[in-house]
Formats: sequence, C-alpha cells, structure tokens
Amino acid sequence: MNMKPIVLFLFLLLYVAIPAKAEDDERLRPAMPVNKDVMMMGKQHPKESYKNTVYWKRHKRLRACGWTAFSVGIATTTVGLFGEGAAELYSGNGRSWRGVIYTGIGVTAASIPLFVFSRINRARAKRSVHFSLGGSSIQQISPNGTQMYPALGATITF
Repeated sequence: MNMKPIVLFLFLLLYVAIPAKAEDDERLRPAMPVNKDVMMMGKQHPKESYKNTVYWKRHKRLRACGWTAFSVGIATTTVGLFGEGAAELYSGNGRSWRGVIYTGIGVTAASIPLFVFSRINRARAKRSVHFSLGGSSIQQISPNGTQMYPALGATITF
C-alpha cells in the first residue's frame, strides 16, 4: 500500500488544524500579554479577566482542535476495524483496511499534544498580568452649577 496519500492527509490535517499566524510567534510577542479590550467596571469580574488574553484564546482553539482530531481519529479507527472485519469475513483478505486503521490511530495520537499545549496556555492565561484603560467623567459641584471633567482610569489585575 502506498503511504504517500496518508502522509499528505496527515500534513493537510495539521496545516488546517493549527493555523500559523505571525501573532502567535513567541519571538514577536511582548514579554507580558496586554489586554487589548477595554474592561468596563462592573461588567466583568476581575478574577475572570484572564479570559481576554491571547493565551486563553489559544487554549480554546487548541482544545477544540484536540477534540476534533480525537473524534476524527476514533471514527477513522472504528471504520477501519469494521472494514477489515467485513473484508476478512467476505473475501478473506482484510489487509487493505490496515492503512485506515493506522491513520486513525495516528490522528488520535496527534490529539494528545494539542491537549497538552492547550493546558499549558490555560495556565499561562491564569497567571498573566492584565492592563486595561477606561474613560469616565468626574462631576464637580460648584456654586455656578455642575461641571463635568473627563477622566482616565487604569486597572492592573494580577
């Protein structure tokens, strides 16, 4: 059996499952992730502010890719086992389905590093420092009436 289509399929699966972006390159990222979203007071609990980081988004993406690879691998292995059993039963030669079985096992095994890296990024997100800025106004009551002054609020969550 020719292994070239199977190898090409695995590389295609990895190319689609883990998109390579320049922003995900460790060398191009600042030392501490900065929260780009403006956090409004009272809208989000400070203990959950890590969910806006790059690490948390990467954790979610890798976890989804891991579950997808795991499901596709289990389904492919199951189809290969049933195919080999049926071919063995009816024609006496089920060796042609072994490539499908090995591909399913390989894709299932490829999901393990995705889960590991997802867990690592989850831990990084929870221990990161967040900076956020918010605008508001300050009211000053004077004998001439109420005056409004713009103000800038900074929040550091760690």
